[in-house]
Amino acid sequence: MNSALEGLRILDLSQVVSGPVCTQMLADFGADVVKIERPGSGDLARNTRPQLGGFGANFLALNRNKRSLAVDLSHPEGKDIVRALARRADVLVENFRPGVLDKLGLGYEALAAANPGLVYASISGFGQTGPYRDRKGQDILAQALGGMMWRNGARDDPPTFVGFPVADFMAGTLLCQGILIALQARQRSGRGQRIETNLLDSVLWPQLQDMTIYLNTRQPPARPPRGGTRPHHGPTSGVFKAQDGYLVVTLVFETGNHVSKMCALLGLPDLGADPRYATPALALERYDELRERFAAEFAKRPVREWIEELERQDVMCAPVQAYEEIAADPQILHNGSLVQSGHPGGGTLDSLANPLRMSETPWHLQSGPPALGGHTDQILAELGLEAGIADLRRRKVVA
Repeated sequence: MNSALEGLRILDLSQVVSGPVCTQMLADFGADVVKIERPGSGDLARNTRPQLGGFGANFLALNRNKRSLAVDLSHPEGKDIVRALARRADVLVENFRPGVLDKLGLGYEALAAANPGLVYASISGFGQTGPYRDRKGQDILAQALGGMMWRNGARDDPPTFVGFPVADFMAGTLLCQGILIALQARQRSGRGQRIETNLLDSVLWPQLQDMTIYLNTRQPPARPPRGGTRPHHGPTSGVFKAQDGYLVVTLVFETGNHVSKMCALLGLPDLGADPRYATPALALERYDELRERFAAEFAKRPVREWIEELERQDVMCAPVQAYEEIAADPQILHNGSLVQSGHPGGGTLDSLANPLRMSETPWHLQSGPPALGGHTDQILAELGLEAGIADLRRRKVVA
């Protein structure tokens, strides 16, 4: 098995979503990820709803290819076990509230003193310092503070949050990038470093284009009308309702008059020749009336017919797919985007594959999500503590 990160040791003190997104990416490419969990309850996500076979679906989605060590961080010997693992680790990942691990004696300064090569990677809600440092952080809060909730949705909608934890996934992905950058730097310097990102910055980042425009013009981006797209794309791009569903069409990268092009596609040549729509600026002034005419034509035929016709014309388009259609989509199936692993409670678990494709060092599905403490004995034995495992378990240091 040729794994890009084989031999890399990750100590994972994170839970729920953002940290586990990062460490699963590393585990998929061969890193040995030791997940530290509370005895008895484990990662909070183990007990969230919905449940799949007695395990939280969120936990099952984000913890494959990892080993679980159940250890009590409030117990002095539990901390000693984590310190011993940190001395051997290349990377530590955590998403505690700022300052919590410092109070436990497991902060960056303490652990880096014993292991100068350690890359200590943190995710917080809003930053390790500053006025919001001690606030509880959560995805939807970051979406609100970072403008994503205001930016998302149609013109007349209330603030609308993205329906999946985009802040968590962005933060976890960014932290993974930071870790790999820090490991590259360590090859030159021999030293690790502390890196961090937060949920607030992670929702600002995909708004880079709009924020750049605003910061230099002080003109905020306009929310589109319902069913529309980004306002500067004009009336020829966005969501259109067909006879039996919805499709997205965009002419934003077409040359020439976009209105004329759309009218030709829809069989409205007279409308396309109307001088009132001759320029993008004029078309934007009459956005609503153009969208109404376009919508009337799209409603006459089913989605599939429109997609076939538009693709023949080499126009960018796609059907708006629900989950049942996604799961059967031929391109998604061809890409191998759906995988099956073992379930910690027995049986199988269907999930998504790692989205990266690498020709020489592909990702591997080695194991499903771990049972709580499922690798405690194995990991302690690697630390040379096998003789004392029964005693540690009896005194509830580990489980």
